[in-house]
Amino acid sequence: MPSPSRRGRGGGDRNAPKKVQAPSVRAVRESARRISRVSDLYGAGETGRLLDSRFTRSAKVSKLLQRRHKHVFRGIDDQGVYRYRSHAWKVPGGVRLCLKRPLVYGQIVNQYPWAVVWTSPSTGRRKRKLFATPLSAIHFIATKAQYVDRQSAVISRCVGYDIPLRYVNKIPRPWRWCPYCMTARKFRRRSNGDTFYAQRKEWSEEKGRYVWHERKLAVLECTRCGSTNQDIHMRRSNQPWEVNRIKPGARRVRRK
Repeated sequence: MPSPSRRGRGGGDRNAPKKVQAPSVRAVRESARRISRVSDLYGAGETGRLLDSRFTRSAKVSKLLQRRHKHVFRGIDDQGVYRYRSHAWKVPGGVRLCLKRPLVYGQIVNQYPWAVVWTSPSTGRRKRKLFATPLSAIHFIATKAQYVDRQSAVISRCVGYDIPLRYVNKIPRPWRWCPYCMTARKFRRRSNGDTFYAQRKEWSEEKGRYVWHERKLAVLECTRCGSTNQDIHMRRSNQPWEVNRIKPGARRVRRK
């Protein structure tokens, strides 16, 4: 016969699973009211740099972060120069165009979606500092990093940006558009000779137009941020661009 279960002084079963009370709506509201800084919204993930699950679907939080992102052009004049007291730094045109776009989900849930990369003159090593907003990254370059390395740059850590239409077919080789530096960079082939297969747009003399072919490509790496041509944004931005001219009154356009 099975042995009777133990009961405590109150008559309850000790082996029975304990009931976990769900937090009340009032407790959740009170915890949300105690948040006074933007950094309090984060703390999830292994490193604690991801947005808390309570705010991932909050429209107020998303609107707050989007509004903060719009302040990126504070202190930048019409010539694209950021000025702060006696400091001045020319913000690249590609960076200004990309930062006009709103934040996407990958940048909202990450506490530090931006970074500044520069080279130490004493050791020659590449250094990186994380930032929550692009404005703080630009301020850091203007006040500190540019005096150490004139090639210091703002890096997008989470999202790659396609080339703006203003610079399409205007970047000379060996320069290529870098989707994470948001400007033109030189890409170098890796010393270990890594390769991969991808679709490449090539000109066909027989058909008189560009066609897609699967080719074996060498892995090219950006000299500043370390991104490669394996990223779809990089290959898409540096492919040959065509312009389809449509005659006035045409209702159909033949596909190429």
